[in-house]
Amino acid sequence: MVMLRNRVAYGLFLGAAIVFVYFYPGLFSSMFFYTLLLIPISSLVYTLYVYYKFSYIQSVDKKFVTKGEVVTFNVKIVNETKMIYPYIEIQFYGGNTVFTQHFKTKKMAVLPNDSSTYPFILECQYRGYYEVGLKEIKIKDFLGFFSFRYKVFEPKYITVYPRIISLERFPVSSNKLSDLEGMLSGRGQEQGVLSDVRKYSYGDGLKKVHWKLSARKNEIMVKNYESTDTMQAIVLLDLTENAYGILENTILEDKIVEVSVAVLNYCLLRQIETHFIYHNGSDMIRESAKEYSHFETVYNTLFKIQFESKTPFDEMLQLALREEHVKNNIILITSRLDEKLYRQMGIWRELSHEVILIYISTSELMHLEEEQKVKTDEIFQPLQEIGIKTYEVHMQDDIKTILES
Repeated sequence: MVMLRNRVAYGLFLGAAIVFVYFYPGLFSSMFFYTLLLIPISSLVYTLYVYYKFSYIQSVDKKFVTKGEVVTFNVKIVNETKMIYPYIEIQFYGGNTVFTQHFKTKKMAVLPNDSSTYPFILECQYRGYYEVGLKEIKIKDFLGFFSFRYKVFEPKYITVYPRIISLERFPVSSNKLSDLEGMLSGRGQEQGVLSDVRKYSYGDGLKKVHWKLSARKNEIMVKNYESTDTMQAIVLLDLTENAYGILENTILEDKIVEVSVAVLNYCLLRQIETHFIYHNGSDMIRESAKEYSHFETVYNTLFKIQFESKTPFDEMLQLALREEHVKNNIILITSRLDEKLYRQMGIWRELSHEVILIYISTSELMHLEEEQKVKTDEIFQPLQEIGIKTYEVHMQDDIKTILES
Protein backbone atom coordinates (compact mmCIF):
# COMPACT_ATOMS: atom_id res chain seq x y z
CA MET A 1 0.00 0.00 0.00
CA VAL A 2 2.82 2.41 0.89
CA MET A 3 4.65 1.56 -2.32
CA LEU A 4 1.48 2.18 -4.36
CA ARG A 5 0.94 5.53 -2.66
CA ASN A 6 4.52 6.58 -3.43
CA ARG A 7 4.15 5.62 -7.07
CA VAL A 8 0.88 7.54 -7.40
CA ALA A 9 2.45 10.63 -5.77
CA TYR A 10 5.42 10.39 -8.13
CA GLY A 11 3.11 10.02 -11.12
CA LEU A 12 1.29 13.22 -10.15
CA PHE A 13 4.57 15.12 -9.78
CA LEU A 14 5.82 13.80 -13.13
CA GLY A 15 2.53 14.75 -14.78
CA ALA A 16 2.81 18.25 -13.35
CA ALA A 17 6.42 18.48 -14.64
CA ILE A 18 5.32 17.46 -18.14
CA VAL A 19 2.60 20.12 -18.15
CA PHE A 20 5.05 22.70 -16.80
CA VAL A 21 7.73 22.00 -19.42
CA TYR A 22 5.12 21.97 -22.20
CA PHE A 23 3.54 25.33 -21.39
CA TYR A 24 6.64 27.03 -19.95
CA PRO A 25 9.64 25.69 -21.88
CA GLY A 26 12.99 26.75 -20.57
CA LEU A 27 16.07 25.74 -18.60
CA PHE A 28 14.37 25.54 -15.21
CA SER A 29 11.33 23.58 -16.40
CA SER A 30 13.51 21.14 -18.39
CA MET A 31 15.86 20.62 -15.46
CA PHE A 32 12.89 19.97 -13.18
CA PHE A 33 11.39 17.47 -15.65
CA TYR A 34 14.62 15.50 -16.31
CA THR A 35 15.52 15.47 -12.63
CA LEU A 36 12.17 13.86 -11.82
CA LEU A 37 12.70 11.42 -14.68
CA LEU A 38 16.19 10.39 -13.56
CA ILE A 39 15.42 10.01 -9.84
CA PRO A 40 13.58 6.62 -10.11
CA ILE A 41 16.15 5.33 -12.62
CA SER A 42 19.00 6.20 -10.27
CA SER A 43 17.11 4.66 -7.36
CA LEU A 44 16.53 1.47 -9.34
CA VAL A 45 20.22 1.16 -10.31
CA TYR A 46 21.29 1.80 -6.72
CA THR A 47 18.87 -0.81 -5.35
CA LEU A 48 20.02 -3.41 -7.87
CA TYR A 49 23.61 -2.78 -6.82
CA VAL A 50 22.66 -3.31 -3.16
CA TYR A 51 20.75 -6.46 -4.09
CA TYR A 52 23.73 -8.09 -5.80
CA LYS A 53 26.20 -7.03 -3.10
CA PHE A 54 23.96 -8.04 -0.22
CA SER A 55 25.20 -10.79 2.14
CA TYR A 56 24.10 -12.36 5.41
CA ILE A 57 25.16 -14.97 7.95
CA GLN A 58 22.81 -17.07 10.10
CA SER A 59 23.75 -19.75 12.62
CA VAL A 60 22.26 -21.97 15.33
CA ASP A 61 24.51 -23.11 18.16
CA LYS A 62 22.59 -26.38 18.75
CA LYS A 63 20.40 -28.31 16.35
CA PHE A 64 19.35 -31.14 18.69
CA VAL A 65 18.20 -30.36 22.22
CA THR A 66 16.03 -31.82 24.95
CA LYS A 67 12.99 -29.93 26.17
CA GLY A 68 14.02 -27.16 28.58
CA GLU A 69 17.36 -26.34 26.93
CA VAL A 70 18.20 -22.98 25.36
CA VAL A 71 19.26 -22.40 21.74
CA THR A 72 20.94 -19.27 20.41
CA PHE A 73 20.13 -18.26 16.85
CA ASN A 74 22.15 -15.41 15.29
CA VAL A 75 21.48 -13.34 12.19
CA LYS A 76 24.12 -10.98 10.80
CA ILE A 77 23.54 -8.59 7.88
CA VAL A 78 26.87 -7.53 6.38
CA ASN A 79 27.54 -4.41 4.28
CA GLU A 80 31.03 -4.55 2.76
CA THR A 81 30.43 -1.67 0.36
CA LYS A 82 30.91 2.09 0.77
CA MET A 83 27.22 2.72 0.18
CA ILE A 84 24.37 2.58 2.66
CA TYR A 85 21.85 -0.24 2.55
CA PRO A 86 18.71 1.92 2.69
CA TYR A 87 15.65 -0.14 3.63
CA ILE A 88 15.89 -3.85 4.41
CA GLU A 89 12.95 -5.89 5.69
CA ILE A 90 13.56 -9.39 7.09
CA GLN A 91 10.93 -12.10 7.52
CA PHE A 92 11.66 -15.22 9.57
CA TYR A 93 10.61 -18.82 9.69
CA GLY A 94 8.94 -19.80 12.95
CA GLY A 95 6.21 -17.20 12.78
CA ASN A 96 3.54 -19.92 13.01
CA THR A 97 5.11 -21.73 15.97
CA VAL A 98 5.57 -21.09 19.69
CA PHE A 99 8.49 -18.82 18.73
CA THR A 100 6.16 -16.28 17.10
CA GLN A 101 7.01 -13.53 19.56
CA HIS A 102 10.72 -13.86 18.74
CA PHE A 103 10.46 -13.89 14.98
CA LYS A 104 8.59 -10.75 14.12
CA THR A 105 9.46 -8.94 10.89
CA LYS A 106 12.45 -6.58 11.30
CA LYS A 107 13.19 -3.41 9.34
CA MET A 108 16.63 -1.85 9.26
CA ALA A 109 19.23 0.20 7.41
CA VAL A 110 22.91 -0.80 7.36
CA LEU A 111 25.65 1.83 7.15
CA PRO A 112 28.69 1.49 4.80
CA ASN A 113 31.33 -1.05 5.92
CA ASP A 114 29.13 -2.03 8.81
CA SER A 115 26.97 -4.93 9.95
CA SER A 116 23.87 -5.53 12.04
CA THR A 117 23.68 -8.57 14.32
CA TYR A 118 20.49 -9.89 15.89
CA PRO A 119 20.77 -12.67 18.50
CA PHE A 120 17.67 -14.70 19.39
CA ILE A 121 17.65 -16.66 22.66
CA LEU A 122 15.12 -19.48 22.20
CA GLU A 123 13.96 -21.40 25.26
CA CYS A 124 12.79 -24.76 23.94
CA GLN A 125 9.87 -25.50 26.24
CA TYR A 126 8.00 -27.97 24.04
CA ARG A 127 8.99 -30.96 21.95
CA GLY A 128 8.85 -30.59 18.20
CA TYR A 129 10.67 -29.99 14.96
CA TYR A 130 10.97 -26.26 14.28
CA GLU A 131 12.01 -24.24 11.25
CA VAL A 132 13.88 -21.08 12.19
CA GLY A 133 16.04 -18.56 10.40
CA LEU A 134 15.68 -16.12 7.54
CA LYS A 135 12.74 -16.81 5.28
CA GLU A 136 12.71 -13.82 2.97
CA ILE A 137 14.54 -10.49 2.68
CA LYS A 138 13.05 -7.46 0.94
CA ILE A 139 15.41 -4.76 -0.29
CA LYS A 140 13.69 -1.45 -1.04
CA ASP A 141 14.90 1.74 -2.65
CA PHE A 142 15.04 5.21 -1.05
CA LEU A 143 11.83 6.38 -2.68
CA GLY A 144 9.80 3.30 -1.90
CA PHE A 145 9.13 2.62 -5.58
CA PHE A 146 10.84 -0.77 -5.94
CA SER A 147 11.19 -3.89 -3.83
CA PHE A 148 13.37 -6.92 -4.59
CA ARG A 149 12.89 -10.20 -2.77
CA TYR A 150 16.04 -11.97 -1.69
CA LYS A 151 14.89 -15.57 -1.25
CA VAL A 152 16.58 -17.68 1.43
CA PHE A 153 16.43 -21.34 0.48
CA GLU A 154 18.08 -22.92 3.51
CA PRO A 155 16.17 -22.51 6.79
CA LYS A 156 17.73 -23.79 9.98
CA TYR A 157 16.10 -26.56 11.97
CA ILE A 158 15.88 -27.18 15.70
CA THR A 159 14.88 -30.60 16.97
CA VAL A 160 13.48 -30.56 20.51
CA TYR A 161 13.18 -34.01 22.09
CA PRO A 162 10.69 -34.68 24.91
CA ARG A 163 12.02 -35.20 28.42
CA ILE A 164 12.29 -38.72 29.79
CA ILE A 165 10.68 -38.72 33.24
CA SER A 166 11.66 -41.71 35.33
CA LEU A 167 8.80 -43.04 37.46
CA GLU A 168 9.49 -45.03 40.62
CA ARG A 169 5.89 -46.21 40.99
CA PHE A 170 3.00 -46.79 38.62
CA PRO A 171 0.18 -49.35 38.92
CA VAL A 172 1.35 -51.57 36.06
CA SER A 173 3.10 -54.90 36.55
CA SER A 174 3.41 -58.24 34.83
CA ASN A 175 5.11 -60.29 37.56
CA LYS A 176 7.27 -61.74 34.83
CA LEU A 177 10.42 -63.54 35.83
CA SER A 178 12.37 -61.06 33.73
CA ASP A 179 11.53 -57.97 35.76
CA LEU A 180 13.96 -55.22 36.66
CA GLU A 181 15.05 -56.86 39.92
CA GLY A 182 16.18 -59.99 38.14
CA MET A 183 17.79 -57.95 35.37
CA LEU A 184 19.84 -55.88 37.79
CA SER A 185 20.90 -58.92 39.80
CA GLY A 186 22.22 -60.55 36.64
CA ARG A 187 19.85 -63.49 36.90
CA GLY A 188 17.21 -62.24 34.47
CA GLN A 189 15.48 -65.08 32.64
CA GLU A 190 17.54 -67.76 34.33
CA GLN A 191 14.89 -68.13 37.07
CA GLY A 192 11.82 -70.35 36.71
CA VAL A 193 11.00 -73.55 34.88
CA LEU A 194 12.21 -74.02 31.33
CA SER A 195 9.17 -74.75 29.15
CA ASP A 196 10.69 -75.11 25.67
CA VAL A 197 13.38 -73.92 23.28
CA ARG A 198 12.70 -72.11 20.00
CA LYS A 199 14.46 -70.18 17.27
CA TYR A 200 15.53 -66.60 17.93
CA SER A 201 13.09 -63.85 16.95
CA TYR A 202 13.58 -60.09 16.88
CA GLY A 203 13.30 -58.60 20.38
CA ASP A 204 14.61 -61.59 22.36
CA GLY A 205 17.26 -60.65 24.92
CA LEU A 206 20.74 -62.20 25.04
CA LYS A 207 19.97 -63.67 28.46
CA LYS A 208 17.43 -65.99 26.83
CA VAL A 209 19.91 -67.49 24.33
CA HIS A 210 20.63 -71.21 24.82
CA TRP A 211 24.31 -71.05 23.89
CA LYS A 212 25.14 -74.76 23.97
CA LEU A 213 22.16 -75.75 21.83
CA SER A 214 22.80 -72.82 19.48
CA ALA A 215 26.39 -74.06 18.94
CA ARG A 216 25.18 -77.61 18.16
CA LYS A 217 22.44 -76.49 15.75
CA ASN A 218 24.54 -73.69 14.25
CA GLU A 219 21.65 -71.22 14.70
CA ILE A 220 20.52 -69.05 17.59
CA MET A 221 18.06 -70.79 19.91
CA VAL A 222 16.34 -69.12 22.88
CA LYS A 223 14.73 -70.44 26.05
CA ASN A 224 11.11 -70.01 27.06
CA TYR A 225 10.24 -70.06 30.76
CA GLU A 226 6.97 -70.71 32.44
CA SER A 227 5.40 -67.66 34.02
CA THR A 228 2.41 -67.40 36.34
CA ASP A 229 1.39 -64.04 34.92
CA THR A 230 1.94 -62.78 31.38
CA MET A 231 0.04 -59.50 31.56
CA GLN A 232 1.21 -56.91 29.09
CA ALA A 233 0.83 -53.14 28.96
CA ILE A 234 -1.40 -51.81 26.19
CA VAL A 235 -0.93 -48.04 25.84
CA LEU A 236 -3.61 -46.32 23.75
CA LEU A 237 -2.84 -42.74 22.82
CA ASP A 238 -5.45 -40.24 21.65
CA LEU A 239 -4.04 -38.32 18.67
CA THR A 240 -7.28 -36.59 17.72
CA GLU A 241 -6.64 -33.27 16.03
CA ASN A 242 -7.10 -30.31 18.39
CA ALA A 243 -8.92 -27.10 17.50
CA TYR A 244 -6.98 -24.70 19.72
CA GLY A 245 -4.47 -22.09 18.60
CA ILE A 246 -0.86 -22.88 17.70
CA LEU A 247 0.50 -22.23 21.21
CA GLU A 248 -2.30 -24.11 22.99
CA ASN A 249 -2.01 -27.12 20.66
CA THR A 250 1.76 -27.24 21.14
CA ILE A 251 1.48 -27.13 24.95
CA LEU A 252 -1.24 -29.80 25.06
CA GLU A 253 0.46 -32.16 22.61
CA ASP A 254 3.76 -31.78 24.43
CA LYS A 255 2.12 -32.79 27.72
CA ILE A 256 0.45 -35.84 26.17
CA VAL A 257 3.71 -37.00 24.60
CA GLU A 258 5.68 -36.44 27.81
CA VAL A 259 3.18 -38.52 29.82
CA SER A 260 3.33 -41.27 27.18
CA VAL A 261 7.14 -41.32 27.28
CA ALA A 262 7.11 -41.59 31.08
CA VAL A 263 4.68 -44.54 31.04
CA LEU A 264 6.48 -46.41 28.26
CA ASN A 265 9.84 -45.83 29.93
CA TYR A 266 8.48 -47.26 33.19
CA CYS A 267 7.08 -50.37 31.50
CA LEU A 268 10.10 -51.17 29.34
CA LEU A 269 12.60 -50.49 32.10
CA ARG A 270 10.85 -53.28 34.01
CA GLN A 271 10.74 -55.45 30.88
CA ILE A 272 6.96 -55.45 30.75
CA GLU A 273 5.98 -56.28 27.19
CA THR A 274 4.32 -53.14 25.87
CA HIS A 275 2.11 -52.43 22.89
CA PHE A 276 1.71 -48.81 21.85
CA ILE A 277 -1.45 -48.14 19.79
CA TYR A 278 -2.51 -44.94 18.05
CA HIS A 279 -4.35 -43.71 14.96
CA ASN A 280 -2.16 -41.76 12.53
CA GLY A 281 -4.99 -40.16 10.57
CA SER A 282 -5.56 -43.02 8.14
CA ASP A 283 -4.72 -46.30 9.91
CA MET A 284 -4.47 -47.71 13.38
CA ILE A 285 -0.83 -48.38 14.21
CA ARG A 286 0.38 -50.92 16.76
CA GLU A 287 4.03 -50.89 17.81
CA SER A 288 5.40 -53.52 20.16
CA ALA A 289 8.40 -53.49 22.47
CA LYS A 290 9.60 -56.34 24.65
CA GLU A 291 12.60 -54.89 26.47
CA TYR A 292 14.33 -51.61 27.21
CA SER A 293 16.57 -51.80 24.13
CA HIS A 294 13.43 -51.04 22.11
CA PHE A 295 12.69 -47.84 24.02
CA GLU A 296 14.69 -45.62 21.66
CA THR A 297 12.55 -46.70 18.70
CA VAL A 298 9.33 -45.93 20.59
CA TYR A 299 10.81 -42.64 21.84
CA ASN A 300 11.64 -41.51 18.30
CA THR A 301 8.13 -42.40 17.18
CA LEU A 302 6.62 -40.29 19.95
CA PHE A 303 8.92 -37.39 19.17
CA LYS A 304 7.76 -37.24 15.55
CA ILE A 305 4.12 -38.16 16.11
CA GLN A 306 1.46 -35.85 14.68
CA PHE A 307 -1.95 -35.13 16.21
CA GLU A 308 -4.02 -35.41 13.05
CA SER A 309 -6.43 -38.30 13.62
CA LYS A 310 -10.08 -37.80 12.62
CA THR A 311 -11.19 -41.03 14.30
CA PRO A 312 -12.85 -40.54 17.72
CA PHE A 313 -10.88 -42.13 20.56
CA ASP A 314 -13.78 -44.34 21.65
CA GLU A 315 -13.94 -45.88 18.15
CA MET A 316 -10.23 -46.60 18.29
CA LEU A 317 -10.74 -48.36 21.64
CA GLN A 318 -13.51 -50.42 20.12
CA LEU A 319 -11.25 -51.54 17.28
CA ALA A 320 -8.38 -52.32 19.67
CA LEU A 321 -10.66 -54.38 21.92
CA ARG A 322 -11.12 -56.98 19.18
CA GLU A 323 -7.43 -57.90 19.39
CA GLU A 324 -7.17 -58.23 23.18
CA HIS A 325 -8.31 -61.69 24.30
CA VAL A 326 -6.41 -62.05 27.58
CA LYS A 327 -6.28 -59.95 30.73
CA ASN A 328 -3.91 -56.99 30.30
CA ASN A 329 -3.03 -53.55 31.66
CA ILE A 330 -4.89 -51.02 29.50
CA ILE A 331 -3.52 -47.46 29.76
CA LEU A 332 -5.55 -44.72 28.09
CA ILE A 333 -3.99 -41.28 27.55
CA THR A 334 -6.39 -38.62 26.31
CA SER A 335 -7.46 -34.99 26.69
CA ARG A 336 -11.14 -35.73 25.94
CA LEU A 337 -13.82 -37.23 28.16
CA ASP A 338 -17.29 -38.22 26.95
CA GLU A 339 -20.02 -40.81 27.52
CA LYS A 340 -18.89 -43.05 24.64
CA LEU A 341 -15.40 -43.24 26.11
CA TYR A 342 -16.79 -44.15 29.57
CA ARG A 343 -18.83 -46.98 28.05
CA GLN A 344 -15.78 -48.36 26.27
CA MET A 345 -13.75 -48.26 29.48
CA GLY A 346 -16.59 -50.11 31.23
CA ILE A 347 -16.47 -52.85 28.58
CA TRP A 348 -12.72 -53.25 29.08
CA ARG A 349 -13.28 -53.64 32.83
CA GLU A 350 -16.06 -56.19 32.32
CA LEU A 351 -13.54 -58.28 30.40
CA SER A 352 -11.23 -58.25 33.48
CA HIS A 353 -8.65 -55.86 32.03
CA GLU A 354 -6.86 -53.53 34.44
CA VAL A 355 -7.78 -50.07 33.12
CA ILE A 356 -5.83 -46.88 33.84
CA LEU A 357 -7.10 -43.52 32.58
CA ILE A 358 -4.63 -40.62 32.35
CA TYR A 359 -6.62 -37.50 31.55
CA ILE A 360 -4.66 -34.47 30.32
CA SER A 361 -6.80 -31.55 31.45
CA THR A 362 -7.37 -28.66 29.04
CA SER A 363 -9.03 -26.48 31.69
CA GLU A 364 -6.06 -24.10 31.84
CA LEU A 365 -6.13 -23.68 28.07
CA MET A 366 -9.84 -22.82 28.20
CA HIS A 367 -9.57 -20.82 31.46
CA LEU A 368 -12.16 -23.06 33.17
CA GLU A 369 -10.02 -24.55 35.90
CA GLU A 370 -12.52 -24.59 38.81
CA GLU A 371 -15.52 -25.66 36.72
CA GLN A 372 -13.50 -28.36 35.00
CA LYS A 373 -12.23 -29.72 38.34
CA VAL A 374 -15.78 -30.21 39.60
CA LYS A 375 -16.72 -31.95 36.36
CA THR A 376 -13.78 -34.37 36.36
CA ASP A 377 -14.29 -35.22 40.06
CA GLU A 378 -17.87 -36.21 39.26
CA ILE A 379 -16.70 -38.32 36.31
CA PHE A 380 -13.81 -40.03 38.07
CA GLN A 381 -15.83 -41.22 41.07
CA PRO A 382 -18.02 -43.75 39.18
CA LEU A 383 -15.00 -44.89 37.17
CA GLN A 384 -13.05 -45.52 40.35
CA GLU A 385 -16.01 -47.44 41.80
CA ILE A 386 -15.75 -50.02 39.00
CA GLY A 387 -11.98 -50.39 39.52
CA ILE A 388 -10.60 -47.95 36.92
CA LYS A 389 -7.55 -46.07 38.16
CA THR A 390 -7.67 -42.39 37.21
CA TYR A 391 -5.10 -39.60 36.98
CA GLU A 392 -5.68 -35.98 36.05
CA VAL A 393 -2.67 -34.06 34.75
CA HIS A 394 -2.85 -30.28 34.32
CA MET A 395 -0.54 -28.25 32.11
CA GLN A 396 1.50 -26.96 35.06
CA ASP A 397 1.55 -30.25 37.00
CA ASP A 398 4.69 -32.24 37.66
CA ILE A 399 4.07 -35.51 35.84
CA LYS A 400 6.23 -37.56 38.20
CA THR A 401 4.33 -36.35 41.27
CA ILE A 402 0.90 -37.04 39.73
CA LEU A 403 1.62 -40.49 38.27
CA GLU A 404 3.43 -41.74 41.37
CA SER A 405 0.60 -40.68 43.70
